[in-house]
Amino acid sequence: MPPGERRFAALLASSDSSQGVAQQEPWADWTEAQRRVFTAVRSHHLKGAGTNEIAHTASVSIRHTRRCLRRLAAGGFVKHNETLTTWGYDCIPIRVWQLDLTEQTISAMMQLPYQALPPLSELPTRVPPEFWSVFWSGFSAGELRLPEDGLLVAETMLSVRNPWARLWALHYAPLEALRELRTMRGYTSGDVAQEIDLAIERRSRA
Repeated sequence: MPPGERRFAALLASSDSSQGVAQQEPWADWTEAQRRVFTAVRSHHLKGAGTNEIAHTASVSIRHTRRCLRRLAAGGFVKHNETLTTWGYDCIPIRVWQLDLTEQTISAMMQLPYQALPPLSELPTRVPPEFWSVFWSGFSAGELRLPEDGLLVAETMLSVRNPWARLWALHYAPLEALRELRTMRGYTSGDVAQEIDLAIERRSRA
């Protein structure tokens, strides 16, 4: 079946009486750390994430996160690839982890709770190096500071096609900058205006 509710229902209903519980639910023997790491990888699935980022999301030490990732990979639940990512104004090699979308992984996703990305305890004061390349005004994005340069940061990151830069701005740009940007030409209507309104509403309630 193609992905959808019918397939999920079929996966839930299917069983084999010749298999034991451990075979039907391979995650039953996972440690708490392994469950945290799995759900953390799931949270970052569309983009993938490095070990440090997964460890932060899972609230597990980096060293133990590496062990958990190796065990999950051996079981066919996660996979990794080596790639280059933009960092500052250079490219660096990074190992990116993602879910390995096998039938057992989909079953585990259905049984284990989803873990949202944790909020930052404090708003950042600088633009992360992975987004410096979207700034093209002739200066180093590393010199920008928040909230002082909040409007410039918000306008630049919300005007580019990089979806991760836009998400970062909606989550972490100063609220005052988002409110001011919302009144400016080009941001008074349309999809971006709606995204800004939703971000302001959500963050105002937090």
